[in-house]
Amino acid sequence: MRKTLILCAALMCVLTGCRHVSSASYISTGDGGWEWVKPTPSVNWLWGVFFLDDKTGWVVGEDCTVLKTTDGGKNWSPQGQRVRKNLYDVYFTDKDHGWAVGAGVGSLDMSGIILKTTDGGATWRKILDGKIRGLSSVQFVNNQVGWAVGGNIVLKTTDGGETWSEQDYVLPKSDPPQALLIEGNDVSFVDESTGWMMDNKRRAYKTTDGGETWSPIAPELNGKGKRIQLVDAKTGWILTSKAISSTTDGGATWTEHNLEKAAASLAGTKGSNALWDFHFVDARNGVIACVSGGVLRTKDGGKTWQPGSVPQVPVYFPSVRMADQKSGWLVGQGGGILHTADGGATWQAQSWGQGDFVFDMKFVNDKVGFAVGSDANNGNKDRSGLIIKTTDGGVTWSRHTIPVNTQLWNVFFVGEKTGWATGGDGIIVATKDAGVTWRIQDSGTKSHLLGLHFVDANTGWMVGTEGTILATSDGGETWTRLNSGTMDILQRVFFLDANTGWVCGQNGRVMKTTDGGKTWKRQPSGTTNFLAGMHFVSEKTGWVSGTKGVMLKTTDGGETWVQQKSGVERQLAGISFVTEKEGWAAGINREIIHTSDGGETWTTQDTGTWNGVWDVLARDSNNCWAMGGPIILRTTTGGLPGAVWAKKQPDGAPANFGHLVVNKKSQGYLLAEHPDSRVGIHIKTSDSKPNVGDYIYIHGKVATENDEKIIAADSIDIQCAGWGILPPKE
Repeated sequence: MRKTLILCAALMCVLTGCRHVSSASYISTGDGGWEWVKPTPSVNWLWGVFFLDDKTGWVVGEDCTVLKTTDGGKNWSPQGQRVRKNLYDVYFTDKDHGWAVGAGVGSLDMSGIILKTTDGGATWRKILDGKIRGLSSVQFVNNQVGWAVGGNIVLKTTDGGETWSEQDYVLPKSDPPQALLIEGNDVSFVDESTGWMMDNKRRAYKTTDGGETWSPIAPELNGKGKRIQLVDAKTGWILTSKAISSTTDGGATWTEHNLEKAAASLAGTKGSNALWDFHFVDARNGVIACVSGGVLRTKDGGKTWQPGSVPQVPVYFPSVRMADQKSGWLVGQGGGILHTADGGATWQAQSWGQGDFVFDMKFVNDKVGFAVGSDANNGNKDRSGLIIKTTDGGVTWSRHTIPVNTQLWNVFFVGEKTGWATGGDGIIVATKDAGVTWRIQDSGTKSHLLGLHFVDANTGWMVGTEGTILATSDGGETWTRLNSGTMDILQRVFFLDANTGWVCGQNGRVMKTTDGGKTWKRQPSGTTNFLAGMHFVSEKTGWVSGTKGVMLKTTDGGETWVQQKSGVERQLAGISFVTEKEGWAAGINREIIHTSDGGETWTTQDTGTWNGVWDVLARDSNNCWAMGGPIILRTTTGGLPGAVWAKKQPDGAPANFGHLVVNKKSQGYLLAEHPDSRVGIHIKTSDSKPNVGDYIYIHGKVATENDEKIIAADSIDIQCAGWGILPPKE
């Protein structure tokens, strides 16, 4: 049961190759693509929450986010699949069987989606997508019978969600036709016959025959309808933005409790504080969540309401679910999750996606990396500088004490111990002990320093506002200002060696030096857009990128620049190439773009977040990092998404899950499906031999459907897995 409001994250295990496996080892695929590293588990807005008991629960939200916990919310595992829709509600009948519903985003796509799992969320299968109106609420009374509502549509299933039929309910003749809005649509059933539903016309309906017929049970509601709930055939509640109404006779009579003043008086709120969601665990104990994040609770069936103590944070928690009389959860903006263990009297944060902003990062090896930005623990005020470090590949991060309060925008390391970070007002901090201590270096300028690059522990450059270019030959002990010949903002600097380098920035400016920065020559970029990204792979070949999705490439050291079609329209602030062919770019977009042909074509990779990704760092063809705002993302599959299952093999047995059936070929990849679970997988091949209809075995052999011809394992290179949802069978 859920109201509404307006993958996802990935696992890290990857199908690694065509290898024989023995000694009781695991072959597994993650859902690949880009995964949340920090903050965990997500900063996407969370809309729906469901708990089976005080330990096991799920939350759903933006961009098909699905998170699961088995320890009461102390730890959350991402389960979602990458579908460009929001999930608004989730419901489980037991530890294995669950369903999630949602809709597209905004007025351009209000089509609905239904996902189903039979393994506790390890895999989700798309049942319906795009063929129905947006859905906001789902409930099942057993593993077979359930309902979903949204956009003034009522759907019912009697086969576990495999098929759905629309049920009719009749609006009063005086009511005009309704817009296909999903807010306010909700459903609640106590058995296969008795249930209530609410539409977005602020009216509630009752059925006693499983939805074959519906009849009005309440007058027009006071305020916008939010949610409806039955706890038994006689007792139930309807919530609006202003009041909660209760009945103890199956809806024949109602008692309204106006809670506007109580909500507005909650500590920390100002002005209006609309009611938004509620949940009763029995006829007496319930909790209401307000739009500002405030909480009201009752222990007497709604006769009296008391405020709960909620952390004063500048975000909203509009969804609530109680597992029992004591344990409950609030979820909402910024991936926030709050928990109560005392029936809603007090709440504590379990997950938090707000605070730190990361602007740049560098990894010195697969495990050790540094990120810099700003610390916003005091809301949006008093931002101070931030340096964090990981020694386990991003699983955990530790904060470093730094001697400045200024935001830091760029970081660079030479080896594991020696590094620098730059920020506003000419700030430079440096370390020689892997970040244990940082000390200020005198830059000699008050210009904001936006980019830096070192070729060894002594030789480096920095650029910034007012055409600033600084150089050092002693590791930053002294910095010398170079003559750039411009007052344009310079955003990036990139050197191949102690002599040859480039800078780029405002007004399409690109400049090159061949004498370590003593002299600079402007190169004709052919654009006036702000150029914020730069990467060179050789003295001849490099790229710059900037506002409006501009992407330029040179193959003659910058003497000429050719525009490439990036496929995006917003700023590209970061570029990272690992070869002359393969690279990534990002910047103020939710997608990262990737090329495997030197930029002749770019394809988008979904990051699983609505937040913008500002920069990208690639270490090799598989391991890449991205960052933006509070987000740090990582991929171990080159950004490709993946399937979602794992299987343990006995000693000496081949690593074989049975066959997958190839059903599509695209851009050098095969899209195959497991015939039993309809889990999809992208397989990167070194040739084009496998065809649609072929069988692919996980250990790397391919047998055609017709003559069972086996292609040698070394002729197909299974490198990574692709996503875990396939379209429904027609």
